[in-house]
Amino acid sequence: MPANGLTVAPNQVLNLITVCPRPEGLNFQDLENQLQHMTVASIKQAVDFLSKEGHIYSTVDDDHLKATNAEQLDLIDSTLTKRGTHCI
Repeated sequence: MPANGLTVAPNQVLNLITVCPRPEGLNFQDLENQLQHMTVASIKQAVDFLSKEGHIYSTVDDDHLKATNAEQLDLIDSTLTKRGTHCI
C-alpha cells in the first residue's frame, strides 16, 4: 500500500490528477488514455472514492478533475524553483 494510505488504483488516479498542470485539471478521457491497464469502471470507482474522500474535485465540468492539494504543490514547486531546486 502506498504511503498515503490509498490502494493502488486510487493512488494511480490521484497521482495523475495531481501532476496535471492545467488550470482546468485533468480530463477523464486523459485518465483513460494514461491508465489503459485499468477498466473504465475501476477508474470511475477510484474517481468517485477520491471525490467523496475530499482528495479531488471537478472544475469546469464533471469530467475535469483537480487534486485538492494541487495549489499547495504548485506553490511549493514555484518556491523551490525560485531557489534553484526543482521538483521531480
